[in-house]
Amino acid sequence: MVSTLKVNKIQIPNSDSDVISLDASTGNITVPKPVTFSGTVTGTAMVKLLETDVTSSVSELVIDGTYINETYETYFISLSGAGSADGYRVHCQFYTSATQSGNGTIASGSHHGHGTHSMQDTGVSNSDTDTECRLTNSTIGNNTGEGYLLWGYLLGANRTDVPVQFMGQKTTFYTNGSQEACNFVGGMVTPGTYGAYYCRGIRLYHNSGTIETAKFKLYGIS
Repeated sequence: MVSTLKVNKIQIPNSDSDVISLDASTGNITVPKPVTFSGTVTGTAMVKLLETDVTSSVSELVIDGTYINETYETYFISLSGAGSADGYRVHCQFYTSATQSGNGTIASGSHHGHGTHSMQDTGVSNSDTDTECRLTNSTIGNNTGEGYLLWGYLLGANRTDVPVQFMGQKTTFYTNGSQEACNFVGGMVTPGTYGAYYCRGIRLYHNSGTIETAKFKLYGIS
């Protein structure tokens, strides 16, 4: 048997004025005094760490160990942007460190790997020995209205038993109104060398031209 309790006010014991009120028309709950919570909250939360808008041309976006550090193991990244070149792709590289502190460095040599798959066709790109990670399958134009939106999870930033991975989805926008979506995954691929290092930053850039406009957000997941 299910019962329903219907009230619009809850009065605190031994008080005539301290009343918690519920307004059915607005859905607002009014509490007369600051609330102090005692107890333990469990679950998953996304904490915004960084938000930035690019309004003039830049060559790259670098998020260093100030934001990607030992605080979180998993991060969420969103990026929308447009570039100066016609026919560019979005790439990334990782800053890694043998210790948990510091900003790390980009691994020299072919220690990055990536895989992308278009949802519109059979387009596939993959490499397990590269100097960078490709996050877009098709190229992107530079006409007005053309650009991209991508989001993904940075996984294993504070693990040394598995290489760091950045995986998510990207949508490209074209002037004729069409769109192209793809899945991507990129990461370090050399366990025992850079693959066993901590991730202490990520570099996002276009493989040709510059980033003309962009909106970037970074969240830590606790």
